[in-house]
Amino acid sequence: MTDKHFFEITSNDFNDLGDKSDFVMKHWPFSLWTLNKEFLTEVLDSKTLIPNIKQQIQTFLTNPKSILKNDKGCCYILFVRDSKQHSILNVTSVLPLQWRKDTNHDPGLPVSLKKIAQQIVADLQNEAILKPENKWGLWLNMGTEDCDLSKLDEEVLSADSGWATLAASLILSINNGTPNHNIWASAAWSGNGIKQVDYIAQKLDAVQVFGGTTFFVAEGQNYSQAKNHVRYLQKNLDLSAKIEIKSLPQGKNQYSKTLSQLLAHLNVHPPKNAALEIRKEFYNRHYKFDQTSANNYYIENMQDDLAKECRTRMDIDLSNTNNLISFVSFTPSYRFVLYAIEPQNLLLFYTKETQKQKDEMVAILKSRYNNINIKQQLYRNENTEQENREVREIIREFVKTHSKYTTALDLTPGPKDFTIQGIWALPNNDLQFLYLSHDYNINTQSYQPGDEKIRLMRP
Repeated sequence: MTDKHFFEITSNDFNDLGDKSDFVMKHWPFSLWTLNKEFLTEVLDSKTLIPNIKQQIQTFLTNPKSILKNDKGCCYILFVRDSKQHSILNVTSVLPLQWRKDTNHDPGLPVSLKKIAQQIVADLQNEAILKPENKWGLWLNMGTEDCDLSKLDEEVLSADSGWATLAASLILSINNGTPNHNIWASAAWSGNGIKQVDYIAQKLDAVQVFGGTTFFVAEGQNYSQAKNHVRYLQKNLDLSAKIEIKSLPQGKNQYSKTLSQLLAHLNVHPPKNAALEIRKEFYNRHYKFDQTSANNYYIENMQDDLAKECRTRMDIDLSNTNNLISFVSFTPSYRFVLYAIEPQNLLLFYTKETQKQKDEMVAILKSRYNNINIKQQLYRNENTEQENREVREIIREFVKTHSKYTTALDLTPGPKDFTIQGIWALPNNDLQFLYLSHDYNINTQSYQPGDEKIRLMRP
């Protein structure tokens, strides 16, 4: 066996196969990904087949999705060949690849694939998604480092339609994301936007085989073709019933804008300037896997816009509520009310445990609102009557300094004993009370961003 395998499938290979197991082993592991199930099943009966190869074929035939790798940078593109000429080939084959950091491109890549990989890297650098000093290379990822498909010309293996998968996978890797093999895509790039590709129905069949649940294609003709084929399969073969077809938008000249929906499904954090609905979808998915990270994303990338949206749809008038009493909390809810109210004067209680969060919040508010006046007050949490009296007196003085009709106490954050002191501070109920409520989704076990409501209670 030589150091390099040259997997060039020619017509002579098929005209004179000889021993079928020898043919499989000669082109292994490329043969696993390109030969059809009928041929591979027949080869399993050969006594000369190496046991390790036999086991991998059996695993593949039983559960194709199980052989897809989940390492960072792994991705799989779909390519179609003429099955009439070579009947033992899959109509649509899957090529396993991997983006690897700090490397050049694999010298064994097919010509067309190397061109696309080079263009993707250059385009992402132009969009400032990839820093020039950070090198990423695309590699064949078939389980052995001695694969060489570099002599396959573009007529044998055209990789144009792999652009969406390759570009999204690299962006995912740059953001330290991991592959999601439920999500597949097939779309090409024209240089100024997305373009249609061929063989959508055949590629959708392959997505079905590998257990995909979502298939992204270019909007327009490809989207219609994919939807029609899903309906055909559901009606005639009862297949692909769970595959959802999603479209990639036309007319966008940047990767980030064209791939935003695909990236959101792959759990890449959409940027703060992405459409709010896209950010909501990401948060709802991401919360199931990493609640802490999802909450941080909510605070940094969503809360501001959600608070503004909440303010516009409220059925109460907060335009005169210029003064607010609040309590620093580890949860993001207290920030939401601050952003929605935009107070001119703020009495902000905090504990020793939340002093860091308080300092961060004060810095944020002063950078956002030039004229805001913030009185910071330590809450010792001693649970003594003396402290309770002090809290009530501080609140009374704040209300007295400003107007009782324009001052509100946020009941959402803070310990319950503090809230009680706030309610008892003014015997004549000369204070308004606010409360932030959320709609809770029992299925995702999370609060739904965009459903926040600020409730105002006046005496």
